[in-house]
Amino acid sequence: MKYLDWVKVTVEKEKYAKYGIHKGMYGWICDEEKYQDGAWLVDFPQGGAKDDIMFTGILESDMVEAPDARISVTELIKRQWDIRENKVQTGPEIGYLDCVEVTAERDSYAQKGIHKGMRGIVWSEKCSKLVEGWYVLFPLYENDYVKNPEVVIAEGDMRKIPEEADRVKQWILAQKAT
Repeated sequence: MKYLDWVKVTVEKEKYAKYGIHKGMYGWICDEEKYQDGAWLVDFPQGGAKDDIMFTGILESDMVEAPDARISVTELIKRQWDIRENKVQTGPEIGYLDCVEVTAERDSYAQKGIHKGMRGIVWSEKCSKLVEGWYVLFPLYENDYVKNPEVVIAEGDMRKIPEEADRVKQWILAQKAT
């Protein structure tokens, strides 16, 4: 391993957890020199304008090189631990046919024409325990800009909007009638 390499934490240890660093998170080596104890200084960034999670020393034996690092995975792991440790409120539980609003701007959504503030309908059961997301249908945005209106949205990237429920039900009934 060397300076600027992307790495993935391979163990869950209290000495890292107390700084918010958990198994599976990705970071990059941000110092040219390894510490005497065999640790590298690693930065664990989040996407967009969010603050980095932490800069901390990680033992080389506790991580592997990860050239295919995904910051979104690190953000999801952080959110799961924050929820587990009651550091965030999760709000009303989201379920099938709920109306939701996207609360995060992500490149993976933008590539499919989905942006923060767009509203859709949860269209199926949870799709994956890793992503903890839902298939969301964006029927009100079917146009040239939305390439694939059914998109997996991470549970932490949307909020339930119960005030839209009647409009959603009307749309569903209209679709069934045609």
